[in-house]
Amino acid sequence: MGPASGGLITGAHLVEPVVQTSTNGGISSTTVPHTSDYFTALTGHKISDGTSGNFFSVTISHPATFTLTNPAENINGVRLVGPLTARLAARWMWDVSMAVDHAHSQGVLHRDL
Repeated sequence: MGPASGGLITGAHLVEPVVQTSTNGGISSTTVPHTSDYFTALTGHKISDGTSGNFFSVTISHPATFTLTNPAENINGVRLVGPLTARLAARWMWDVSMAVDHAHSQGVLHRDL
């Protein structure tokens, strides 16, 4: 669990993201080994207190740098994949539950959720 709103980030709150690259515009991605200063870049910085309207933001003095261990050619897409925050996961579940509720109200039944 992360720090509270307005709290400081520590190494205990962080999980190194997985780096994935694509050579086909994001149709498929491959997880690649990397090094980074992710923990150093974020440790000691504050989580937004929500007054700016973004509850998920962190202001840092310099961006984290991710370096591919085995550089490749023709990369046209990179994404970082990490865990969801509890708030974002709860929001997604709320959206899904509202969609299912609406489907049920319209008489739609399902067996695949």
